[in-house]
Amino acid sequence: MGARVYHYRDSNGVEADAIVEFRNGDWAAFEVKLGSGAEDEAADSLKRLADTIDDTKAPKPRALVVLTGDGFAHRRRDGVLAVPFPALT
Repeated sequence: MGARVYHYRDSNGVEADAIVEFRNGDWAAFEVKLGSGAEDEAADSLKRLADTIDDTKAPKPRALVVLTGDGFAHRRRDGVLAVPFPALT
């Protein structure tokens, strides 16, 4: 697919476990939370990251995704995707 994968952390402590960037400049941010009860915290972290992006210099993310250990794949009310690892196989 020609994508590159990065880890992201800025000087304000905003971070993402993975940023997947495609050749056309589209990108998505991922947080991995295998324990139960961490989905909300991870989603908030991803939304903080998206809010820091200056969209005059870079596009907003195409997706914000929390990878979980179990559950079902769904789009949360805040727009963040929650995807369990078993759904990726």
